[in-house]
Amino acid sequence: MKRIFVLLISCSILFSFNTVNASTPENSQENFYADEIQDTELLRNRAKNGITDFIFDEDTELQVSIKELTNEQKVLSLSKEENNSKIVLKDTLYTVQKLKSVQKNGVIVSTDYVVHIFVDVSIEDDRIFTRGIGSGSESDDDGDSVTGATLEMVAYYTYNKDGMDDPYFCFTNVKAKYIRYDSAITASNLKINNNKMGLIYYDMYGNNFYGYTDYDMITIASPASGTWYNNYNSRYVLLTGTGGSDGVATASSQVKLQRGSRTWYLECLVVKEYI
Repeated sequence: MKRIFVLLISCSILFSFNTVNASTPENSQENFYADEIQDTELLRNRAKNGITDFIFDEDTELQVSIKELTNEQKVLSLSKEENNSKIVLKDTLYTVQKLKSVQKNGVIVSTDYVVHIFVDVSIEDDRIFTRGIGSGSESDDDGDSVTGATLEMVAYYTYNKDGMDDPYFCFTNVKAKYIRYDSAITASNLKINNNKMGLIYYDMYGNNFYGYTDYDMITIASPASGTWYNNYNSRYVLLTGTGGSDGVATASSQVKLQRGSRTWYLECLVVKEYI
């Protein structure tokens, strides 16, 4: 009888302990944090293999362009079908990493991301026939094109909807660098833009109205190959608004490249809006 009584007490204590641990406060909050991946080779491999924490969709668009400045000083867009061109876009890769998220009552209210973008340019001459993206063309040797330069852009951004009907968004930092592989290439006027249009505030909760436009651009006249340049901005735009004032945020970088007598512009642009 004594042994049975002890067993009953033990079971009662165990049940009470499990019941307390299973209870969840109504205002519970779960946070997620991750260390940013810094290794360039690892980031490139993630991008090549399609490993990403976020896939760009209709409201987050990635645009890449290459434009040549002709002798008539007019900007001419180059397509991959123009095989006589000496300037082609070789590859565009991106990978997104989630750095932080805050969850309240089972709903994610705030998320921080970083996107790494690699834009490779191939330059053909009389000895190399370059293959463009999706063109199906083959080179004289093994079909591999030679990378002349790379524009690498990284954009950090925060999406916040904590206790609000409409989300606030900010590219907190946009940084870029170009890497030269062809010694005949010279670069100038690296421009990094961190722009917002709509209802703009000084913080992520809609406090202290800033204005309707926020154009923030830095220009590095003589960028060094392999050197990062940053454009920080802590103001937030309301992605949805009243009276057709939907917000838009853009992060972009552009570099002017020259090789011989030819000049072209390589640009990468990420657009965030509400659809």
